[in-house]
Amino acid sequence: MTVGSPPSRTATTEFVVPRSMPTARAMAVTSSVRSAVLSQYGSTITLSRRGSTSVSGQRATGSEDSLRYCAYADPHVPGVPGRRRTPPPGPAQADHGRRAHPLPDRRRGAVPRRPDLLAAMAVQEEARPVAVRSRLLGVDAARGIALLGMMSVHILPGIGEDGGATASRLIASGRSSALFALLAGVGLALATGGRTPLRGRPLAAASVGVALRALVIFLVGLCLGAFPSGVAVILAYYGLLFLLAIPFLGLGPRILLPLGLVWATGAPLLNHYWRIGEPPASYDTPTFESLEHTGDLLRELLVTGYYPVFPWLAYLLVGLGIGRLALSSTRVAATLLAGGATLAVAAWVTSTVLLDNGGLEHLVTAGLGGHPANPFDFAGAVNNTSFYGTTPATSWWWLIVAAPHTATPFDLLHTIGTSVAVLGLMLLIAPRARPLVWPLAAIGGMTFTLYTLHVVLLSGPVAGHDLSTYLVHVAIMFAIAMPWRAFIGRGPLEAVAAALGRSGRELVLSPSARR
Repeated sequence: MTVGSPPSRTATTEFVVPRSMPTARAMAVTSSVRSAVLSQYGSTITLSRRGSTSVSGQRATGSEDSLRYCAYADPHVPGVPGRRRTPPPGPAQADHGRRAHPLPDRRRGAVPRRPDLLAAMAVQEEARPVAVRSRLLGVDAARGIALLGMMSVHILPGIGEDGGATASRLIASGRSSALFALLAGVGLALATGGRTPLRGRPLAAASVGVALRALVIFLVGLCLGAFPSGVAVILAYYGLLFLLAIPFLGLGPRILLPLGLVWATGAPLLNHYWRIGEPPASYDTPTFESLEHTGDLLRELLVTGYYPVFPWLAYLLVGLGIGRLALSSTRVAATLLAGGATLAVAAWVTSTVLLDNGGLEHLVTAGLGGHPANPFDFAGAVNNTSFYGTTPATSWWWLIVAAPHTATPFDLLHTIGTSVAVLGLMLLIAPRARPLVWPLAAIGGMTFTLYTLHVVLLSGPVAGHDLSTYLVHVAIMFAIAMPWRAFIGRGPLEAVAAALGRSGRELVLSPSARR
């Protein structure tokens, strides 16, 4: 059973109960295990002879010959009950990478004799089931790619000396931050039950944990806004995004995935309508001083800012739906890769066709209306022009562009597609090229801390807008993340957010709260 500790040192405990065991004894073991888990986490256990068994809502594949208890929690995402377990002495034995059997007597089918074996029988990450380890690695690796992409946009010039868009603009602009937001949804799903969403009091407890983590992220974002880094800090938007996701935590993928795509299509229309005739955004990074004008701050965070939360909720909804899938399945990973690539290409091609068949002329006629754009003469390559969060509200024709950071239907659908494809690719690569993926996963396992450090470094210690500055930032990230993941696990800011979230969950699940 994996009970959320850092990915680098996550513990796995598995009980295999043969069918030949007497029913009374099996039920006694089940009852003791259930009592131990509930006393620690307030989670629920679903037991079945054939199909699946879940603890804290995370499903593990069962078989006709055994009842398997397996739970997974990723401590690097909001709301996860992450606690470190001390591994037992001696190496854990693995069945040729298929399944670990870390019971003390190393006998397949041995029965635990005490409820506290949940802690005593924990093993290091290398003894965990390969599929579960790879799933963690793939998600973290995708998150690492998102961070490196955002850093490239912050540091490298978007326009080259020839006046054209640079490689960082063409590849990472808009797509890396979208991947960051979509993976937040995946993390929230894993934190709140994975394939089986939480219900009742456990869901309420997880929601409180997510809200408290969102508060930490929001406050850190306001702090970073005061640094002269030149970065449009995403964390304040990110915190509000988590908060708005709470009502959707109890939904499954059959609702979340279609809802996310519908949101990506419909929310930009409402967002555009609300901005018609309204004053332009300030384009200031939110700080604590912004709290003095709460109405303006909320309007900028939700509708007009760099990362408008109202349309961006589409990323989180799709991510939540993906996190409810069997991410350890090769078929699921391949479907994400193929489906995401298809969606990205379809959205981009459709936007290009509309622009080439009269749409661009409408945009040139309508003009920017004082809205910023980079480059300012957008007519030459409108879909590679940065509009800093939203399009001008001078014409409804602006909604046909797929340019980065425009929050139009085509921009959202395109970047959802690229994000899903990257995640699917990492999930496919992780079990087959673990040594190559692990450094990326090390960065992705502590993005909250490393993103914060990156913004602080750009404020003076390692400032600049050239390739050498970017390489220095990348080297610092790897130099910190790799040993930290290997020997410590959770990043310092992740630990603070996790501790506060855990306190909120335990408060809801405490016996006094149930009276």
